Amino acid sequence: MGREGVVEGIRMAEDKDQKPLAKMDELALLAGSLR
Repeated sequence: MGREGVVEGIRMAEDKDQKPLAKMDELALLAGSLR
């Protein structure tokens, strides 16, 4: 459940703008929210 949501969030972020920095930012935010 949680993992799928994270994957979906990352995919949505990639669709919005495929910038590596933006992706890293999303991953950081998602990782922070998981902890």
